[in-house]
Amino acid sequence: MMRRMGYPQAGYSADVILKEIAGIVPFFKGVRWDELGNSGKQWPVREDGSDTKILHTETFKRGKGKFHSWEL
Repeated sequence: MMRRMGYPQAGYSADVILKEIAGIVPFFKGVRWDELGNSGKQWPVREDGSDTKILHTETFKRGKGKFHSWEL
């Protein structure tokens, strides 16, 4: 679209796009393409690039969940 409007636009690659997103969206700030590897990172990723420990692999601490209902 930019080119059709007369503005030059360089080609994008995944690492360039992720860098642009990380510079704009606060909760992507610590995500860097060269650190993702084959398995990625566990969300959320902190600003320093460290990811979060996986909390639930087989069961949940409270069983299947805690549900509430309210009258409308």
